[in-house]
Amino acid sequence: MFEKERHCQVCCYGRNVTLIVLKKNQEIVVLHKWYVIEVNFIAKKIKGLEAMMKFMFKQQNSYLNEEDIEH
Repeated sequence: MFEKERHCQVCCYGRNVTLIVLKKNQEIVVLHKWYVIEVNFIAKKIKGLEAMMKFMFKQQNSYLNEEDIEH
């Protein structure tokens, strides 16, 4: 029913699946993981910068309350 397995071939995995498709899918997964890590890292940096800016603004404008600073 099935041929003898050969090195670097995919058998019985579906109609349109090839090694290239599997490699691309693996690359997409790796890139997605990297993307999520980078986005989280940048989001943390932005939160830190926002906190620093609020602190500086509060020092320069001590007459404003927290709600005014948020706007």
